Amino acid sequence: MTRLAAQIGLWAAWEQTAVGYGYLLGYVVLIAGFPLQPWTDIESFAAQLNTPYMKALTMLQLLAFLQALLVLVLAITLHEYAAPDRQILTRLGMAFALAFAMLSSLHYYVQWVGVRQSIFEGNMEGLGLFVQFNFDSPLSAINMLGWMFFYGLTTLCLAPIFGASRIEVWIHRAFLLNGVGCIASAVLLALGQKWVFLLWTILISLTWYAYPLLGVLFYRMRSQPRANTPIYSQF
Repeated sequence: MTRLAAQIGLWAAWEQTAVGYGYLLGYVVLIAGFPLQPWTDIESFAAQLNTPYMKALTMLQLLAFLQALLVLVLAITLHEYAAPDRQILTRLGMAFALAFAMLSSLHYYVQWVGVRQSIFEGNMEGLGLFVQFNFDSPLSAINMLGWMFFYGLTTLCLAPIFGASRIEVWIHRAFLLNGVGCIASAVLLALGQKWVFLLWTILISLTWYAYPLLGVLFYRMRSQPRANTPIYSQF
């Protein structure tokens, strides 16, 4: 692994840690202070758009947008980390991470540009089908396809590249649990089981501890003097 790859991985891991736990803290505070209101119609949503509650939700959307991009960066750096005989797994992980990042970015950009600006311009006909908080909307389904199915496939492919050291074992467990749980959540959601939203949120929050551990791992790798050295067996 090159020093540059380790440095990029270090930055991405710590940024993902800050963004992920920042999102979780904001989510808990927001729910505690302002209990979620069920979706009714686009007019009710438009009336709340400039309230502090909706502005806080927009900030959480921004954090989620960044998370998906950082997962893609981490998947690429982990390809540099993996032993040569396991790089087929990281290539698959990068492909799934790219799909995840694209679907998530598409979803949030539509919320900021399409939904918000259409509401401000007074053009709301059929707009309810594009609002994230309408959990029956096609855009919400696209977001969940990314965050559940492709995010799950990403971590499921990356989990086996980690070795037997203590820190790697814990990362392996987190990625494996996240992968299985996210894919199962996507299947249940497709079957109409919307209660899975809550369990899925808890699941991914519990497995985010893998990112600060990745930060520690990349910090150690940054001092490696040799480029393209497989480090799978060095821990």
